[in-house]
Amino acid sequence: MTFIARLRRAAVCLALLIAALSCLQADLFAQTTTQGAIAGTVLDPSGAAVPRASVVLHNNGTNAEIKLTSDDSGYFKAPLVQPGRYTVTISAANFAEYKATDVAVTVGSLTELHPSLHTGEATETVQVSGEAPVIKFESPEISETLTSKEILNLPLNGGRWSDLALLTPGATSDANGFGLIVFRGISPLLNNVQIDGVDDNQAFFSEERGRTREGYSTSQIGIAEFQVNTGVYSAEYGRAVGGVINSVTKSGTNDIHGQAYFLDRDNDWGAINPFTTFTSVTEPAGGGPPTIVTGVPFAPKDWRKRWGFGAGGPILKNRLFWFYAYDQYKRNFPGVAKPSNPASFFSYWADLDSNKGTAGDKEAQALANRVFGGNYLLGARNFDQLLYGSAVSSLTGLHNPGLLDDLGTTARTGDEVLNTPKLDWQINDKHHASFLYHRLRWDSPGGVQTQTSNNYARDTFGTDFVKLDYGFAKLDSLITNSISNELRFQYGRELNNEGQQPHTTFTDTYLNNSTGTPVQLAIYGGSSNSGFTGGMPYYSFRNAYPAEWKDEVGDTASWQHGSHNIRFGFDLVRNSDTVDNLYESNGVYTYTYFSNFFADILQPSGTCDSKQTETGTGKYACYYGFTQGLGTPKFSISTLDYGFFVQDDWKLSPRLTLNVGLRYDYEHVPPPFPALVSSSLLNTAINGKGPFTDDRAQIGNQPSDTNNFGPRVGLSWDPFGTGKTVFRAGYGLYFGRILNGIVLNTYESTGSPKGQYTIPSVFGKIPDGATAPAFPRIIPNNGAYPTPSIDFFAKNFQSPSVNEFDLSFQRDMGHGTFFSLDYIGALARQLPNFLNINLDATTRKQSTLTITDSTGSASGTNCGPLACGTQIPVTYYVKPYVNPNYGSITEVVSNINSSYNGLAVDVQNRGNKYATFDANYTWSHALDYNQNESTSPSTNNWFDPNGNARANYGNSTFNVPNRFVAWALLAYPLPNSNGWKRYVADGWHINPIVQIQNGLPYNAGVSGTIPGAAASGVAGSGNSGYLLQLGRNTMRQPNTISTDVRVQKDVRVSERFNFELIAEAFNLLNHINVTGVNSTAYSISGSNLKYNPFDAGSTGITGQQGFGSITNANSNFVYSQRQMQLGVKLDF
Repeated sequence: MTFIARLRRAAVCLALLIAALSCLQADLFAQTTTQGAIAGTVLDPSGAAVPRASVVLHNNGTNAEIKLTSDDSGYFKAPLVQPGRYTVTISAANFAEYKATDVAVTVGSLTELHPSLHTGEATETVQVSGEAPVIKFESPEISETLTSKEILNLPLNGGRWSDLALLTPGATSDANGFGLIVFRGISPLLNNVQIDGVDDNQAFFSEERGRTREGYSTSQIGIAEFQVNTGVYSAEYGRAVGGVINSVTKSGTNDIHGQAYFLDRDNDWGAINPFTTFTSVTEPAGGGPPTIVTGVPFAPKDWRKRWGFGAGGPILKNRLFWFYAYDQYKRNFPGVAKPSNPASFFSYWADLDSNKGTAGDKEAQALANRVFGGNYLLGARNFDQLLYGSAVSSLTGLHNPGLLDDLGTTARTGDEVLNTPKLDWQINDKHHASFLYHRLRWDSPGGVQTQTSNNYARDTFGTDFVKLDYGFAKLDSLITNSISNELRFQYGRELNNEGQQPHTTFTDTYLNNSTGTPVQLAIYGGSSNSGFTGGMPYYSFRNAYPAEWKDEVGDTASWQHGSHNIRFGFDLVRNSDTVDNLYESNGVYTYTYFSNFFADILQPSGTCDSKQTETGTGKYACYYGFTQGLGTPKFSISTLDYGFFVQDDWKLSPRLTLNVGLRYDYEHVPPPFPALVSSSLLNTAINGKGPFTDDRAQIGNQPSDTNNFGPRVGLSWDPFGTGKTVFRAGYGLYFGRILNGIVLNTYESTGSPKGQYTIPSVFGKIPDGATAPAFPRIIPNNGAYPTPSIDFFAKNFQSPSVNEFDLSFQRDMGHGTFFSLDYIGALARQLPNFLNINLDATTRKQSTLTITDSTGSASGTNCGPLACGTQIPVTYYVKPYVNPNYGSITEVVSNINSSYNGLAVDVQNRGNKYATFDANYTWSHALDYNQNESTSPSTNNWFDPNGNARANYGNSTFNVPNRFVAWALLAYPLPNSNGWKRYVADGWHINPIVQIQNGLPYNAGVSGTIPGAAASGVAGSGNSGYLLQLGRNTMRQPNTISTDVRVQKDVRVSERFNFELIAEAFNLLNHINVTGVNSTAYSISGSNLKYNPFDAGSTGITGQQGFGSITNANSNFVYSQRQMQLGVKLDF
């Protein structure tokens, strides 16, 4: 019997056993990742234990009750309690009844009570704070829970509730700024997101389902609370080496309650980003060069409107409850298509009267020589017309579309609709069932490119569509007096689709061909790089990227045995992914100069010399480069994740708890596609070529990591027995997933014409007639086989893992204020990496480069981070590939290690009626061997795949040494107010969030190529271009500061209806949060490394030049210029 067969049989047997037990009756609940717990020790006035006391937990919303009895030590625990508010009643013979009201239970947390029974007849009623417990007496995990109070009342830039996880210690945003969250310096692709205990990840890209371009994946109005687990979490959680975000949706109760809301945000109300600029061009009435004004800041159109409701109530009182969340989000944010360097682009005007020697005149003369027999006037007219189009038609006398017609404003909108109905059925006292369906639709014409402006033509911003449906069912059952169970099922499907906008006249006129599919155009516009990308970019053909289906079944059982609370269970998740996308299948043409492109338009038969230079005339096509993707567009895989765990929370004494657990994770990855392996150019001759055997490329390897046993151990100690102080320590070994995107992208690139492959780009050399067609033709996708690249898994590829270890001290300071001091440590191992093993190490040469100033002088005074005249020894590749019959041969390996050490200080108060707050500071240091954040093996990022691995060791891309976060919910009531004072002065709230941190790190980069080297960079490998003498990520962007605030006025209409008038400001101080810098410190010039000096310029921050200059700020989803939002909400 195979390993997989044995594993499946074990899972089936366990499922049948638990299903059988679920049919029995019982008196006690158990605990799962979707529930909380209530526990305590019943004492008499002298402090002695009260055994066999009767304990009743009453759900204040649904009237459901849990009944249990304390043991001989007075201890009781209900470990499976639905999140909500409870009244706990305790009674015993000869003692007065004890009643605790408004006891809060939150997901994954234990609410500890300290009941003391008194003699007598009168009932003692204790009012509990009603807030989530802060101190954790029975778990070593470092986690924080945010309830609907925080979710709905804190200012949330964009509406994605999971962004509030950034408020917890140890969490940071990644460098991309799209909303992915980093824990312990580990790639956000290795986190795990759950909703109501089921998997909420897209397996292909390893992000929250729906991904990040749409507004949000689930409505914040539908989330009751969520828990952020940053480390040493229970064995119940798996498939993650980063953090775990575990959310719980709202449910209905016996009373109808809900909220309806409308929010309006408009860029016109906010500040102007100095990096968002336009170029003004004025044409002289009598002809001649236009007047150009560049860098004019403006506020682009961008409004967002959100509306919806969330409401719930009873269908059958005490039995059947409903909840429904509806949310719609609309955004209108036209994009701006612009050239890379507008000032340079508009300086290419060719004078129609005479050749004056400007850049435009030179290009016009080159065009005249190639096409018009040297007639400058004809060359200039056509050059100006093809560059500026309709803007100069009256001057040139021509009316053909030009490049400028492809630039300007393009329509871009986003429309998202979310529907989430939920039913809760209290079947009887022993069984509770929940059913939820979630539907998301996101439609965004022009929405693939999300930045305000881009160096893309008007029709190349792409269309973005997401279709997501999933549903799950959950059954909580009582089995015996000490055993309980939770059973979960889920089915989901998701489609991500990207396409092309309607073509512009320019695209249809010049970039189309006989296939009816325009090519992609990349035009540099000379050495100043003043061009842009036009036509149909690579994302225009993503019919499914991916289409994903998810099936899941999971079960968690709990056995309360004396002082042991033992939990065990399993989780099986099948993810089936289909990708329908052929990268760059329409061909990509690259042009160095405008005149070269215009020459190929006017005379496709060829007018350039063999080097595609600006001035030469010859028989060759004028493009500098051409590449194309060939092969089969559609592939599918299915993975199956197995998870089994057991956890024992052993209360050794009322003051000491030991947590011991073990989890086993295994991901079954299918083998490579047999048809692609057998037809690879490694194994068979195709079109008269091959086989070109390469023993290193073991394309038949199948990842299989079967030894993923992860122990967990933790200790919680209350040294004084007062319930106010706890010391905690924990360790755990955790395993993550092999990403489906990496698997599928690797398997489809085996070097077979039945797979997918991209022909090597033709750059700066005579094109090969077999692979370089005349513009704008492309190569037929009929099995003609150019030199391919190959991807494959290493034979010993392993799942990512991390060792986590924490120490924690928590103290109740009184008056609802708590202090925490946490040490957070992690050692990640076996993280994925991609190495091009076809680089020929035997041809490497050694040389020395000299650091100089910008003029090339080694005796200057301004040479940057290194002193002038410093000698830099380098070893670089001369010959690109060992096997010239292939391009890159990428081995997918698991050889990246990382380390994280952090110290977090946190002060919070969740119990004050008028001021709730949390302030935390985290110091940390993250180091790694150049960890990546990629789902494709095309990312070869190591300094030298054949060199010393230590060359890649340094500060992580995710290293943020200092981070401070504070938030508060401040209420300003006017006591005893009435009449007009009540409406004017009462009911005000100010809810701020402040986040301050170090800027992200970056390399002091090197551009250019060593003479005679095979590729760019100081290693000649085309990979990371930093200097070993400076190290990796030793530079840092300026600090970021974000201050968001909500001002809210409550207007109570009646006891049942309350209006909230809302005004929010994001980045209130309009701080310049840098999101891009010039990282090129040096450029290779012969045997020198010329420094690229910083120049502050004379026009402020936008005029900076050189290394370290700011190139963009406030330009992503995390950071924006000051924005304002107004809203109204009705509570009922």
